[in-house]
Amino acid sequence: MADTKIIHAALFTPGVGGNWGLPIRIIGKPGTAKSSLIVKTAEAAGLTPIVVIASLRDPTDFLGIMIPQEDGTIRYAPPPWALEANNAEHSVVNFDEISSAPPSVQAVLHRVILERVVGDYQLKKTVRFIGAMNAAEDASGAYDFSAALANRFGELGDWQGPSVDEWCAWLSSAGSDEAKVVSVRADVEEARVMQAWPVAYAMAAGLAISFIKSRPNLLHAQPPSGSPAASGAWPSRRTWEMATRAIASSKIHDLSEMEFDRFVGSFIGGAAMAELRAWLMNMDLPDPSELLDGQATFQHNKDRLDRTLAVFASCVALVSPSGAEKRAERAGVLWKMLKDNLDVADIIYPAVTALSRAEVKLVAGYPEARAVLAKFYPIMKMAGLTS
Repeated sequence: MADTKIIHAALFTPGVGGNWGLPIRIIGKPGTAKSSLIVKTAEAAGLTPIVVIASLRDPTDFLGIMIPQEDGTIRYAPPPWALEANNAEHSVVNFDEISSAPPSVQAVLHRVILERVVGDYQLKKTVRFIGAMNAAEDASGAYDFSAALANRFGELGDWQGPSVDEWCAWLSSAGSDEAKVVSVRADVEEARVMQAWPVAYAMAAGLAISFIKSRPNLLHAQPPSGSPAASGAWPSRRTWEMATRAIASSKIHDLSEMEFDRFVGSFIGGAAMAELRAWLMNMDLPDPSELLDGQATFQHNKDRLDRTLAVFASCVALVSPSGAEKRAERAGVLWKMLKDNLDVADIIYPAVTALSRAEVKLVAGYPEARAVLAKFYPIMKMAGLTS
């Protein structure tokens, strides 16, 4: 129904620092069930929905009330919605009518969205954020998003309401006293996602790194100041990080190609997504875990250096975390692959430096690592990557 599958994927995408959820905002026509479907999607996922009408709030509702302390300092008492969000085991806060919130309110939301801090109050890692708003031409007293706030959200524009059949089915059951059904337990869904995350993220990181290396102008393409596009989705280092997580999440949540493009493009914008889609059509990457476990093979093609870069980048992303599964064994295989491809030193150098920064050096005494590091020792010494 509508974009509910994408919303579910966004809510169950691991974020930075163990947080859950990628913040997205839904834009559509009035009366298309944006708010109610957000609530139903949250409930179906075992999340407690908390609706905050942003247009009716002032900055203290997102910062807290100032309370003077005996020592002369000021602390902020957290607002009720933040307490409610933290009291729930898993929750999603829907900032409704967010485009009608004045700039003073939008400014306070910067830290809330990015750091999950409300004044002096730290929200739990299981608190998610989503926004809902009418299209600019239909909103009452709407304000453009600042580029800074827009760049903290994904943007699902042109929200499509329920189909005729879906709406009629809903109308026939409206007013019933049936209990709300939770189809998924949030903790179970989180565990499922985390089990699949290392491999999915490794592949996504490999794709993103290789693409940006081939399109460096798209790493940060902020629209001109004052342009309406600045209030939408556009590529930056922050949104590419979120888009990479969206790529991984799309695989885990089995999104279709159209849903993939809509989800990932919600962070980097339509133009960058169009280029990414064209580039992805020519990629066929092996699963990095299967490759490093000897269950798949890869042959470097001198005419497809972007593919080679993506393969090595995904393998590096898989073995770099200190707690990575089979880290020593897989790192040994990766060092051998790097040694076997020393003829394309400029392509494998990023992998070598990334492994060095992650201290994946000389794992289990593999001689291949010594051979590779010896090749790059002069360059790495100049870069301060050797001890």
